[in-house]
Amino acid sequence: MSQIYTFHETSIGHLHILNHLSCEDASASFSAENGKYHLAAVADGHGSKSCYRSATGAKAAVEVAMECMKQFAEAMLLSRETEDRFYKDILSERYRQMTIRHLTDTILKGWYDRISEDYRQNPPTAAEMDGNVPPAGASEELDSHIYGTTLIAALQLAGCLILLQQGDGRCEVFFRNGIPEQPIPWDGRCQDNATTSLCDQDAKESFRNCIVYWDNRHKDAVSEEQYEAEAVQSYGNGVIRFSRTPVMACYLGTDGVEDAYRDTYEDIGGSHSVMGGVHTFYKDLTCQIANMEPAAFESHLEKWLPDFSANGKFGSSGSGDDVSVAGIVDLDSLLDCTAQFQKDVEIYQLEEQLFWKEDQLRSKQRKHSILQKRLNEAEKSLADAEKYREELGDTIERRKKERDTCSEQITDKERELEYFNDDFQRANQMEWKSQLFSDDILGLMGNLSTLISRREMEYNNLKKDLSGYDDLIEREETLQSEMKDKIADLEERHREAKSSFDEYDSVYREIERERDQIKEEIRKLQTVDEGKEGTV
Repeated sequence: MSQIYTFHETSIGHLHILNHLSCEDASASFSAENGKYHLAAVADGHGSKSCYRSATGAKAAVEVAMECMKQFAEAMLLSRETEDRFYKDILSERYRQMTIRHLTDTILKGWYDRISEDYRQNPPTAAEMDGNVPPAGASEELDSHIYGTTLIAALQLAGCLILLQQGDGRCEVFFRNGIPEQPIPWDGRCQDNATTSLCDQDAKESFRNCIVYWDNRHKDAVSEEQYEAEAVQSYGNGVIRFSRTPVMACYLGTDGVEDAYRDTYEDIGGSHSVMGGVHTFYKDLTCQIANMEPAAFESHLEKWLPDFSANGKFGSSGSGDDVSVAGIVDLDSLLDCTAQFQKDVEIYQLEEQLFWKEDQLRSKQRKHSILQKRLNEAEKSLADAEKYREELGDTIERRKKERDTCSEQITDKERELEYFNDDFQRANQMEWKSQLFSDDILGLMGNLSTLISRREMEYNNLKKDLSGYDDLIEREETLQSEMKDKIADLEERHREAKSSFDEYDSVYREIERERDQIKEEIRKLQTVDEGKEGTV
């Protein structure tokens, strides 16, 4: 006979502590002394102010479910004959519907009886009703909504697992081949903060259930194809899951578990498929159970769940909600899967770290680009200014050479004018001495006068050019002096931009390095897995 271990633990949520709220979850587990059946249950009382007795409702739901399932199991296992008949009859869809509906109706009635008694003995108070005066006759009229709660319950027998659920939360089943499933049909009304409840008017009809069946004593009643395909047959809000592989572990968890993971409802990629975080949470829990004595594991779970509510596991934060976990585990079958589970946990954790590293890069990318652009602009402005200063220096040197050339030309013009003026004076003296106005002398004087006028005009133009060169050189030297100050300012801006960018880029590159290192670790782990698959 397999060594079956059952456990449960409930922790108040981190946000409940911060907001001075009580814990509204409840959980329980049980193994019969003869080891013939095992039970687990969790309940999550609604957090609405109008459900101010949901903690009582959750506790009642768990206690009633445990009592009803014990009675059911004792009746089904009363004798070898009744057990054998149960495993045969449960294959009939009509019997399944009738039997499971009777069980859920019994639980629901027991819950109503329990909360009705609480309501009768403890009528609502003004404090509970947020200061409002209780209405007349409140003690006679039960308002079941104030006790609203979800419920997940499991009963494991030797050859099957009976699962019941009303509301949200998850039931995770691992078969001995290590494959996880959530076999209970999902109610689409359970979305975001909305959930179905034991207090709903249609609770009888909307109670979901699943029977995971691996007993082979009546396998002739089931087609070979159903077993080979591990078929699922639906009936109403219930299904039967046939499997040749017995269940290794069954875990029940309130939504404080699933709400801690990004991939609960979305396929993000890699091992972060839909419910990837929940699967990994329970794989990690399985490894802890395999590596610890029960007492040590339970002590660890009691201390760890409050931290999980606050900080999560693998992710960046917890749900902040109350957390309840319960389980039925076949200890003898764990060792075959724990090595792979541990590797799956490592890969998931690394992928989660990778996401947040890439998220860090995404959050820093805009500022990194801005600082890079600012540095590039500072470098360009400085380079343009230095180039302009260099060009300005070349221009000034060219201007000075042109001015020197102009000055030399002025000197030449002055000599020419002096020479022509001397010639003109000599010609004029010759004219007066000869008292003759010969054509030659008159012609010479006319030519000299024209040349002198032309040279004077050229000389004056050169003087203007020289003055222009002086003005240009003065202005350009002033610009050159201003550029020196401007470049000093641009150099300071460049130093600041480079310092800011280098500091930020260093952090950015370190995150990139860490990201690439995580990618490499994931690749190595996946390569090992691929290698093992290839040797099978």
